Amino acid sequence: MPAWMTYVHATDDARFARFARNVFGVGIGVDDGEAALAGIAAFRGWLKSLALPLTFAELGAKEEDIPLLVKTLNLNGNTLGGFRPLTESDVAAIYRLCL
Repeated sequence: MPAWMTYVHATDDARFARFARNVFGVGIGVDDGEAALAGIAAFRGWLKSLALPLTFAELGAKEEDIPLLVKTLNLNGNTLGGFRPLTESDVAAIYRLCL
């Protein structure tokens, strides 16, 4: 999820900044873009503190697995998601952020 957040936060920095400030108490006194990134970093740190996997390497996946992972979504030219519709290319880019 942090990779998705990193990829889409600019769609609505204010929303991610509210998350940062209200949930983690970070990003106060800086612009929404910086606050959004601080919140994503704090969220990533929280997930790590729970010993949850944050990278594909931690799951045993590799870059060469990305095309198959994207294909399993069966988007067939459609998009995924409602906050910001994602194409197969977008999903692949997000997966690369997970490496």
